[in-house]
Amino acid sequence: DTVIDKGEYAIRGSIVDVFPSGLNEALRLDFFGDELESLRTFDPNTQMSTGRLESHLLLPASEALLDEGSIKRFRTRYREMFGANATQDPLYEAVSEGRRLAGMENWLPLFEDKLSTLFTHLDKNDLFVVDQASLAAAEERLKDIADYYDQRKATAGQTKGSYRPLEPGALYLAEGEFKKVLDEAPAHRATPFDEPESPTVLNFGFRSGRVFAPERARGENVYPVLADHLKAIGKAGKRPLLAAYSKGSRSRMASILSEAGVTVQMADTWQEALGLSAKGRPAAMVLPLEPSFATDEMELLTEQDILGDRLVRRKKRQKSADAFLAELQALSMGDLIVHTEHGIGKYLGLEPI
Repeated sequence: DTVIDKGEYAIRGSIVDVFPSGLNEALRLDFFGDELESLRTFDPNTQMSTGRLESHLLLPASEALLDEGSIKRFRTRYREMFGANATQDPLYEAVSEGRRLAGMENWLPLFEDKLSTLFTHLDKNDLFVVDQASLAAAEERLKDIADYYDQRKATAGQTKGSYRPLEPGALYLAEGEFKKVLDEAPAHRATPFDEPESPTVLNFGFRSGRVFAPERARGENVYPVLADHLKAIGKAGKRPLLAAYSKGSRSRMASILSEAGVTVQMADTWQEALGLSAKGRPAAMVLPLEPSFATDEMELLTEQDILGDRLVRRKKRQKSADAFLAELQALSMGDLIVHTEHGIGKYLGLEPI
């Protein structure tokens, strides 16, 4: 077997492949008996090693852990909650045998003695900032949860294999509970609205940057307008900064602005950009930000606000012929390989057909 997705693992003799949920690449553990000889990262798409690690903390792939205690708690509570017929449900049977089932985290309270919230882990001296939009999102989420529960409860039956949902209160804080713990927590609320300073209101000094939507709507060329605005920022004694999605788009923007009479400096880091733009000359960096923003000392304009919504293109997974040949050249006669269809094999060379 080969490891492709996060949470998967494969054992081949002394080699153990595992794809941790917290990494973008998988791990290859090479054992000599019980001793770990090497720990390498590899690309799941190519199965080729990409580097070495000295150590890695391997965390559980799921919140629901299946051990003797959790299985016993689940079996008892599931029967108490849903009755004797529930013992024939696929979920009950799988957990009883120690097997994982997709979506079993929806019954997490049945596995644990007690569930805690994020607020349980907060100390009175912790800095906790809540965005205003997240409060509205929480309200919508709680409404969705209630709707999902009502729909599933309406279709739930007593026959084998029925979906038996837990009440929302078993999994989530109710709306009143959420508001209560939020009021008691050491929480600060951030709002995009301009409010006068007071003992309970602190102005961070941020505001929205220049948006070029009106010019785009009229079909005008935004670059001359952008060039004039960058010059105005510099004349006002502020730092003009540009954020692009990629090196290619950054170079393209810099080239067009150069034709409009503005020289843009290239920066690799935020600190470098601040230094280069200190005298009012624009500096551009690769920074995946969407909205522009400004302070009394600088204004950062993003590619999205300048040119409009970003076009997202999926990365092609197909490998080029050059990359394929380069991989073949890295192989030697007799090397063990993993074939996508046939599994483990030995590389004996290429034969022209």
